[in-house]
Amino acid sequence: MIRVVLQSMDQGSLLIDNESKYVRCGRGVLMYVAFLDASHAKTNDATTEHGDHASILDDERLQKAVNTLLRTKIFTHFSPEQMSNQAQSLEEVPRMDLLVVPQASLAGKINKKGNTVQFHSLIKNKETCESLYYRFVHLLRVARNVNEEEIDINGLPLHESHFVEMDDDGNINPNRNHHRDWLKYNGRVVCGTFGNRQGLRFASEGPFTHSFDL
Repeated sequence: MIRVVLQSMDQGSLLIDNESKYVRCGRGVLMYVAFLDASHAKTNDATTEHGDHASILDDERLQKAVNTLLRTKIFTHFSPEQMSNQAQSLEEVPRMDLLVVPQASLAGKINKKGNTVQFHSLIKNKETCESLYYRFVHLLRVARNVNEEEIDINGLPLHESHFVEMDDDGNINPNRNHHRDWLKYNGRVVCGTFGNRQGLRFASEGPFTHSFDL
């Protein structure tokens, strides 16, 4: 099972090297993702219909999850200058950016005593989770028509840069032109480095947060 939390985003930056290199993206959706063993997780009918294979996340299941996330009408913030109550899907706005963050803590569950958090529902094998994560990101990029030959694993263009170096306190050089620092959306699918610390900064006009088990 794939657990996903979607958050509206106006600007975002994510640490990718555990030190000071942040990859950036513009308006779009921040997507937290975790991969759960459905045999240990509370599931809905859509999951249990897979029977004994509920915990197996193959390409078919991953593709179905990607299709659902891109085709479901969820957000209204994509065109702030024309804000309306009519929700749009990511498929309808292909130039919006996606920032994908591996987030194992989504699998957390408070124990019966109510004094600690357990993560028994996570897929235990780290290599399996890592493979699923990058496969999931790959399928998102294919669906968004991102040319993977022109980007690195995090989604940074090989011929240009949209990352920013920060100091030890996490501050950008105050002499930078802040207007120039506003990054316009451009159909990016940027992702965090699996296994690294996910230092995250983002701006949003509101919570607009949704959680799904797929």
